[in-house]
Amino acid sequence: MSFNEIESSNDLGRPIFLYAFNLGAATWRYTSGDEDVTLSGYKWSACAINDDGVKITGESSTDGISITAPSSIAPVQMFYGTPPSNAIMVQIYHYHEGDTDAVLGYTGEVLQVSLPAPGKAVIACDTISASMERDGLRLAWQRTCGHALFGLGCNLNKEDFKLDVKVFDVVNNVVYFQGMDSVVDGKFDGGFISWEHPTRGTEFRAIETQVANAMTMFGLADGLYYGLAVKAYPGCRRTTAACTEFNNLPNYGGVPDMPGKSPFDGDPVF
Repeated sequence: MSFNEIESSNDLGRPIFLYAFNLGAATWRYTSGDEDVTLSGYKWSACAINDDGVKITGESSTDGISITAPSSIAPVQMFYGTPPSNAIMVQIYHYHEGDTDAVLGYTGEVLQVSLPAPGKAVIACDTISASMERDGLRLAWQRTCGHALFGLGCNLNKEDFKLDVKVFDVVNNVVYFQGMDSVVDGKFDGGFISWEHPTRGTEFRAIETQVANAMTMFGLADGLYYGLAVKAYPGCRRTTAACTEFNNLPNYGGVPDMPGKSPFDGDPVF
């Protein structure tokens, strides 16, 4: 019997929900039922999970959903310390016990996780359509460059400037690296590092300052440990001099000779 037939029947329905969380190549599956479910070759583990229902208000920004679950499940643990660099996607399926069919009822992105009580987690999710309504970035008139380094407009290939290093020591949010003996101080200020995590995929941390082989991270340095192979990418001061160091002055996104007097201050412009 199909899902629609069971859903519209008077007394055949035994509804439960299926929750799938995706982060890179990792997928965690749970069911709100009291027993594990096997569907389409996948096992959905039973746990105390539920949500506050799908909302259709016409305003995608308010159609988010909150999922309540045990704090011990893997998607919640990904938010202990620094959240994952890549988004965790979630799909909620409507299902009836004993059926062989499930219908997708919601898809979205995990925004944040809160722990309101011991053993309890609330996962705040937003719809995919809401992310499409966010304001885009526009390049304004300014003296400094507004391009993101290695991004569109800058057009540099970040792999041409990477430095392969290894973690030597971690003290609070300061990380010491091997392989930086010839690097000048400040070259990696405002840059970032990346490495491969077995579950989270590619992880990133922003660099606040760099002195010799010591880099101070923005936020926490969790996930970094002795011997970890890391790729380090330099930062940019957004000036013409810095752009020249990258040999990329034709793509400079600022206007260094822009006058300091505004043409809109009421005075005549001659």
